[in-house]
Amino acid sequence: MSRTVFCPEEVIVVSNGKEDIGKLVALGNDGKFDTSVIPEIDDLGTQITAEVTARTEADTQLQANIDAEALARTNADAKLQSNVDAEATARAAADATLQSNIEAETSARSSADQDLQAKITAEVAARTEGDAALQTNMDTEAAARAEADKQLQSNIDAEATARTAADATLQSNIDVEASARESADQALEAELTKEVAARTEGDAALQTNMDTEAAARVEADKQLQSNIDAEATARTAADATLQSNIDTEASARSSADQILQEQINSLNGENAFSKVLVNGVTVAASSQTDTVELAAGTNIALTADAENKKVTIAVDGKVASAEAADTAAACTGNAATADLAAVATKLTTARTISFTGDATGAVAFDGSADESAALTLASSGVTAGTYTSVTVDAKGRVTAGANPTTVSSDITGNAATATKLATARTISLTGDVTGNGTFDGSGDLSIMTTGVEAAKLTTARTIALTGAVTGSGTFDGSGDLSITTTSGSSVGGGGTQIFTSSGTFTVPDGITSVLATVVGGGGGGQAGRSHVGGTKGQGGYAGAAGTVLLFQVVTGLTPGESIAVTVGAGGTGGESGSSAGTDGGASSFGSYLTASGGAGGSGTLSTTWTIGGAGEVGYWGSTAGAAGTGNGGAGGDAAGYGASGGGGSGASAAGTGGGAGGDGVGGLVYIVC
Repeated sequence: MSRTVFCPEEVIVVSNGKEDIGKLVALGNDGKFDTSVIPEIDDLGTQITAEVTARTEADTQLQANIDAEALARTNADAKLQSNVDAEATARAAADATLQSNIEAETSARSSADQDLQAKITAEVAARTEGDAALQTNMDTEAAARAEADKQLQSNIDAEATARTAADATLQSNIDVEASARESADQALEAELTKEVAARTEGDAALQTNMDTEAAARVEADKQLQSNIDAEATARTAADATLQSNIDTEASARSSADQILQEQINSLNGENAFSKVLVNGVTVAASSQTDTVELAAGTNIALTADAENKKVTIAVDGKVASAEAADTAAACTGNAATADLAAVATKLTTARTISFTGDATGAVAFDGSADESAALTLASSGVTAGTYTSVTVDAKGRVTAGANPTTVSSDITGNAATATKLATARTISLTGDVTGNGTFDGSGDLSIMTTGVEAAKLTTARTIALTGAVTGSGTFDGSGDLSITTTSGSSVGGGGTQIFTSSGTFTVPDGITSVLATVVGGGGGGQAGRSHVGGTKGQGGYAGAAGTVLLFQVVTGLTPGESIAVTVGAGGTGGESGSSAGTDGGASSFGSYLTASGGAGGSGTLSTTWTIGGAGEVGYWGSTAGAAGTGNGGAGGDAAGYGASGGGGSGASAAGTGGGAGGDGVGGLVYIVC
């Protein structure tokens, strides 16, 4: 860079090309040049020349590079133009091909559209023809169904007529059966009268036998007392004889004691032995001067001390046997140590045997007898109680117990119990009785069943009478059954009494037992379900018949005794809207017999229309309440004793209510004396 500096004096500006070097060369007033700067000026000139040369070479090289770049770019532009021309040619050819393809596709699609339109037109025509044929078929089906409905109604009417005739026949059969049963009752009454007479005679014979037995027992008691008195007298005499013998023995012993004392006194105060007993052998002195000699056995040493008048017996070595040891001097120490015997019968010092560890205890043992010890099991640290989770050690002891209320891990499998099934199940009945219901375990399930009437039972059943009157017969339903009865034990003296309402029975004179039949009241039928919210109603359930206790023997009665008799009333049928029938009342003969009343019909009714349930027959000759039929028909009332009312029919037509349930009939108490 060139710099210019203005000064009041003459200035020379120099530059080295890269770094400005300004020298202010001052000229004197005399106008002479300062020669001292000439070397610097020469050096500066050399540098300027070198810089000019370098820059000239650089400019030349730069121009060469620019020319080469211009040539390269010219060649590249020519190549690019050639490529652009080739691409334009290729794209023009591709555009021509694409246009040709588009024209061909347009022509093909136009042909396809024409074919599709033709097919659509044909399909429309075919469907129009099919719709016409379908309408014709529907009209034909409607006409056929109308004709079938007429035929069905005709069949229903014919069935209703047939059932009405069958009901009339059934009623006739029931009337015949009632008449036959009434005759049978009269015959039974006659047989019962005979049975009562026979039982009265039997009771009299029993009383005679009891009196005879009582007299015999009184006589036997007298004989027993006589034997006891004789035994007491004999024992008193024996006691007196025993006392006499004891007194005689005491007197004899007293005399012997006196004689012994006299013999002792005759020795004049001297101490002497006339006999010496050695191991069961008696050594007797022949005279007062006889001498007893002590002989030492094997390994036994005898030492006489005449001055002190004693003999010392000592063991010298090992005793040959226990018998030999018995004759030796007294041993000290342990018998085993002394080597006198292999065993000893008792330890000198009793020892304590102690038990430690899982069980503790102690017992003293000296070997004279067997011993037993009571051991105390060591506590495991667990409080006594019941635990659902325990920890057991290798010895089988419980070392920890807990009752966890939560489960920390996942549970898989089925629980032992549950309040509800995960998936509700359908329970279906098939065969002679059909029906179904959905059950998930959250509540009880009641299934309305439809039975199939059979003319005969698959398996014949035996009907047996037990108690005071017995008999049996085989019944399969194909015909009536008549049972020949046999009376059992006798019960009274004749006469009957029937209670159809509550009252009091007075036991007749001479009567101690009766034959009683007790029948509970029948339950009322349930009303059918009404037609509500567009849904039909199921028929109501029938009531249950009262319990029948036939010919029960009641004993232990007292003549003149008053016994309360309760006759249970029949239950009333539900009036409407699925209302339940009431239970029949219980009948009783005092505290001796009680027959419960039948339950009233009840249950949850579904939205499937059915007729009501038929009632149950109670006592002989009773008539069960008929099932309610049709749209909301009422259930029939029962008749006789203990029979139940029928259930009302459900409502099948909109806006109508279910039929009322039939009433049950009261019970009965029948007494035969």
